[in-house]
Amino acid sequence: MAQVMNTDESTRKDWEELIERTLNADKSRGTQYILLKSAQLVGLALCIFVKKELVESITNVEARVCKVREASPPLGLNGQLD
Repeated sequence: MAQVMNTDESTRKDWEELIERTLNADKSRGTQYILLKSAQLVGLALCIFVKKELVESITNVEARVCKVREASPPLGLNGQLD
């Protein structure tokens, strides 16, 4: 179960940067995306990107990682992202 609590966030951050660079690579579109929220549970990462011009109209964003009780045998993805 220690794996759930000891997740390496550097990998998630690398993915966030790669996705953001990819979304913003085509300057001809005139749209820029930014990371609004992200969460990670072991090998699963949730990243929410929004158009920069829409950020001010977005309110009440919440994220929560819920760990499910320990299972026997221990499972890697035993939780949820809400």
